[in-house]
Amino acid sequence: MTYSINAFHHTGILTRDLDGLERTYRSFGFTASPRSRHLLSERPGEPPQPGCTANACLLFGGSYIELLGIIDESAPDPWRTKSMADGFQILNFDTDNAEGVDRALTAAGLRTSGVLDLEREVDTDEGTRTMRARSLHIDPRTTVEGYIGIAQHLTRE
Repeated sequence: MTYSINAFHHTGILTRDLDGLERTYRSFGFTASPRSRHLLSERPGEPPQPGCTANACLLFGGSYIELLGIIDESAPDPWRTKSMADGFQILNFDTDNAEGVDRALTAAGLRTSGVLDLEREVDTDEGTRTMRARSLHIDPRTTVEGYIGIAQHLTRE
């Protein structure tokens, strides 16, 4: 099976004040999706668990700006986002083969998180659905400009 990074997936901003960040973007004229709490796996193969983050998205066709916030300081932080909060920039690319991209990046000498699972509830015209994705992150210590990841969206249930 081949791998590829197909497209720009989304960009985002991480904050401890998600309410304030949403207000700011709404004042610019953006419409944000309903807020959604994240379920995240800490290690490859582990089931997702409720984490400390949630997001709202500003949609642009097939891409979006993710407004990501720490919403519960006492909740688990499996993706270690608390240490990066308040303005950290996120850049995610799209793939249809997260494992293949992970193998290729590792073979090229980059450290990654391995392939991790993410779930969140999404309000749709048909009702609430669970969005599932697989994601990997390049070691943030090597990308001080921002958090770089690759995401593979799976089907919604």
